[in-house]
Amino acid sequence: MLAKPLDYSKIFWQLQRWFPHDNRFNADNFGYQPEWLILQAYEAGKRMEREELHNQELGIAKLTQLYLNAHLNSKTTQPLSVDSFYHFSDSTVETKLTHEAADAFYDLVKDKKIPQWGLAIAPLEELKQVKTGFKPSYPRGAIGVGLVILNPVIKDGLLTGTLAIIDEGKTEEWVINTEDERQKLLIKVEQERTFEGCYVIEPRFEIVENYWRN
Repeated sequence: MLAKPLDYSKIFWQLQRWFPHDNRFNADNFGYQPEWLILQAYEAGKRMEREELHNQELGIAKLTQLYLNAHLNSKTTQPLSVDSFYHFSDSTVETKLTHEAADAFYDLVKDKKIPQWGLAIAPLEELKQVKTGFKPSYPRGAIGVGLVILNPVIKDGLLTGTLAIIDEGKTEEWVINTEDERQKLLIKVEQERTFEGCYVIEPRFEIVENYWRN
């Protein structure tokens, strides 16, 4: 599979900003750290940054909620909730990821099926929280250039799953391989939206073509 290598220079400077006093990530020691530790620290840093942005927005969001609710007609309009007015959600909110997604993900990691960019984008902390360690059912994943879908299910012209991990290259269509080596799928985003460098819980893709090799 073609996959972009991790940009370790970018990760290095991010970790320097998030953890300036952690000697494991300074210029002398960074290159000696195992990949799992670097990715785990990177995920933790992103979570800390998101919490900080959430807390910065929360005060303004509460004032906006109070102001608008004071001017609404409570008899005809439902009161607005504070989460209508902030963009960065609190990362402590209970995850929607399932243990099926986590078990499939880590089993694919063990078999070296997840590309490097997928390890960088996947929500490692959330997956770790719900992992059970049981052997996942097959198919564990459908994988293509720039796309990983966990626990894929084909039904009614759609490909769904528990989690999709999508690389940074913008695209609306992918050719992916299922774990049955005879089968390939050409899929596209069902909705009119473009994903880039993210993960999507419970994704839905439209199947354009279904290829079978005898």
